[in-house]
Amino acid sequence: MDELAALVMELSDLAGPAGDEEEVRQALLRWVSGIRVRFAVDAAGNLTMLYTPEGVEPRTVLVAALDEVGVIVPSIDRRGFARLAPLGAVGAASLVGSRLRLTAGGQGVVGCIPGDGLPSFERLFLDLGMHGRAATEAAVPLGSRAVWDCTATRLPGGQLSGKALGTRAGCAVAVDLLRRLGGSDHSLAVVFCAQTELGYHTVEAALRWPNTEIVLGVGPALASDTPKAVGSDIRLGQGPVLVESDRGLVSSLRGRTELRLAAQRAGVELQVTAADPGTSPAAAALGAGHGIPAAALGIPCRYRRTPSEVCAAEDLTAAARVLEALVRR
Repeated sequence: MDELAALVMELSDLAGPAGDEEEVRQALLRWVSGIRVRFAVDAAGNLTMLYTPEGVEPRTVLVAALDEVGVIVPSIDRRGFARLAPLGAVGAASLVGSRLRLTAGGQGVVGCIPGDGLPSFERLFLDLGMHGRAATEAAVPLGSRAVWDCTATRLPGGQLSGKALGTRAGCAVAVDLLRRLGGSDHSLAVVFCAQTELGYHTVEAALRWPNTEIVLGVGPALASDTPKAVGSDIRLGQGPVLVESDRGLVSSLRGRTELRLAAQRAGVELQVTAADPGTSPAAAALGAGHGIPAAALGIPCRYRRTPSEVCAAEDLTAAARVLEALVRR
């Protein structure tokens, strides 16, 4: 298995719900140990890695999301069942019957109170196998967070599958780029953003370099190559995606041009979407300083925000090549 795919799968297995991303931050730092990177973690939990000569501001800033969808425990009933509330855009139906891993330790299974229609969070509960409120609260204090408890794998066709795979693919490609630059005199900053599932209010403060030429978001783009899927014709294994627009960002002309030129230099053909249902953290660049040109590069991903997202390893490799060509421009 190649190193980039191994990193994506390692990151997928970690727990990083919004506001509790420490496992992911530490893993990323391990992967850049030994190369010339300065790093800092701000009050919001954003991890910034700076690869520049001393005193030089980065021309290019990559932004990728650290966190993933999860749940939080707002209350526990008298019988010891923990109620759940969403952290991010996670659907109640995708949780029923799932085993969850608590970031504080331990596991539980999601049950659902019978009723008509699709499950809702009002009907979900976490079964920890305990009896009584006191016993459950001792093991799972109110405010505890949890994510799906599953292990990333390779499918028979070679694709990668796991939870949070699309966002962690963005992190992996960015770290891979830092490692590829080792020893060169190019300048780059990477901001791994915390709490993106709750919005991008934390990211703007991390974009503090007034002379930045471009901010580029790297993360999942919704693939539509499954039966009867509706949307842009984005396919796994056909290369990274130039995201012309999504719910929060219209990529700038400069950003789109730079990406197309970088893809040409790298010998990579880009797919294009103008209606991705997600939102890139690069959108925060529009309000940073006097506004910074921003664009988004997507990695095709099926089954977003489920415990079994699917990406193609060759798309990760192609995205890494495009980003390297962009930074070395």
